[in-house]
Amino acid sequence: MNEDTDLEERDEDQGSTATRFPVVLLLDVSGSMEKRGALAELNKGVATMFGAIRANPLSHAAAEVALLAFAGQCATVLPFTNPIPARPPALLARMNEALPEGTNLAAAVSKALDLIDEHRTTLKARGSFYRPMLVLLTDGLRQSRELPAELVRATRAAAERCRREAKAGLLTAVALGVGDKVDLGALGPFTSGHPSPRRLGTTQIDKLFRLVSDMMVGVSMGSVRREAPLDLGWLPES
Repeated sequence: MNEDTDLEERDEDQGSTATRFPVVLLLDVSGSMEKRGALAELNKGVATMFGAIRANPLSHAAAEVALLAFAGQCATVLPFTNPIPARPPALLARMNEALPEGTNLAAAVSKALDLIDEHRTTLKARGSFYRPMLVLLTDGLRQSRELPAELVRATRAAAERCRREAKAGLLTAVALGVGDKVDLGALGPFTSGHPSPRRLGTTQIDKLFRLVSDMMVGVSMGSVRREAPLDLGWLPES
């Protein structure tokens, strides 16, 4: 790993393909997100992000985005994709009731990490790529005392795995809580540590996705260093 560029080198004989920038959007589609109007904003934000990526030839060639939706379980809505589609799949409440109720962060994060690990192998075979980024957005995480012991253990294991892979430089993880009832302290273990989890208002979701797309465009153009953290200074930490 090149510490200056955060770029995994490829063999020269694999051609001059664009250096890929993988991003996983791990998005809460529980009933509570629908009630607060957040799903409409998620759909708007993802469409904005995809449009911005497609508008720049360099980011359009480099970006690989996966879209995962979760409630009581997690489902892959869009696997890692390049080129980015003009119209992203719509996010619906619990994906038309296919997902059980609840906010199963353990299942969601584990599935996202599995997807990144599998795709990393593919990217290594193809050429060079930037460190993958995981963006987690949820409006709820119940206190441990309210959860079954087995789910508590699974949640802690998923958090530890996320921290371990982030520390090893295998990914960057960012977590955001929607609304004023999210326990940001509980989201902390699912991040790379910087930036720390932030609180996001429903009407700020579109701006978040604009920032993610701006970062992807900047990195692909060489104007933003990949190791630079996503700028969340405009959001509260409590």
